[in-house]
Amino acid sequence: MMVTFFRQAYCVFGTVELPDKPIMLPPFVEATHCLGYHLTRKGRAVADRVVSVLGYACPDITYSPSLYPITAALLHFMPGKFLNCSANLCFNAK
Repeated sequence: MMVTFFRQAYCVFGTVELPDKPIMLPPFVEATHCLGYHLTRKGRAVADRVVSVLGYACPDITYSPSLYPITAALLHFMPGKFLNCSANLCFNAK
């Protein structure tokens, strides 16, 4: 899963490094629901990047205001496993 994420991140952003500038979030994310759950600036950049790559990988997502706060909460409480959990939420949804 991690290799696939980094490949897709490279396709979307042209690098796997975190950018210094804010990332434009996909249209299915509402800015009013982007709760950071006490993440640092770097943590919010990681959450932004994960949600953006998930939007690229799952173009059929049209509206998911809860994806960003769930990703941020998983990143805060489960830093080692949040990526797999977020991807499973998107890829295994029925």
